Amino acid sequence: MLHSHFRLDLTKYGFILTIQLKYGLFGGLPERTALARQLGDQQAHTDCLLAQPSVLNGADNDPIELLFPLREGPTQQQVGKKGTDKGHWTVGLQRCWISNPLGQLCGWPWDPLNCPDNTFLDLFEVYQQQALLLADVAFRCAHGLPDKVKVCKKDTCNDRMALETTFSLLTVVTHPKQMYHPAEAYIGAQLAYTAAMFNMCLDLFHPVHPDASPFKVSIAQFSL
Repeated sequence: MLHSHFRLDLTKYGFILTIQLKYGLFGGLPERTALARQLGDQQAHTDCLLAQPSVLNGADNDPIELLFPLREGPTQQQVGKKGTDKGHWTVGLQRCWISNPLGQLCGWPWDPLNCPDNTFLDLFEVYQQQALLLADVAFRCAHGLPDKVKVCKKDTCNDRMALETTFSLLTVVTHPKQMYHPAEAYIGAQLAYTAAMFNMCLDLFHPVHPDASPFKVSIAQFSL
């Protein structure tokens, strides 16, 4: 019954509006922008839900679209920059996920889309004392790589497959390729809560499926 009504309005915020207006659910939630500000204020608590890096970890980045190129620059709050994503111009940022062999997320640094991938190398220094990071060839740097960063060519380093699986699940379940909050504070909050949600769902998966391999990564059953 509920699903038949939800099909009528699955636009950007239609799902929440439908269950609030028609069914009176989540009536205590503040207005959307006020909720975003409150979540941003509590963002620091999500650090407790990040996984600890292992001896061997993966690092890779993917682009996030914030604006259509024609809308670039009307306000000073926009932090996205113009760049290309698979041959198409867009305004956005690139996010770097760092995950351990179990697929859990350990970090989520980000930079504007026009920055080269090797700008993340400085942010990797916090992991150098405790982990080896496997990255792709886009992270190469003319000035050399940190000691604990290894560049893996295509079809090598199968240990990075856990990170690719994490990318796929995040894309299908959380739809992270676009963001609707171009301000810097809201970008960090959304990335922080996405990483926290992903790790929590992985922790819930294994008690529900005790016979599954500890390396199996799946959160699809928690998707709406």
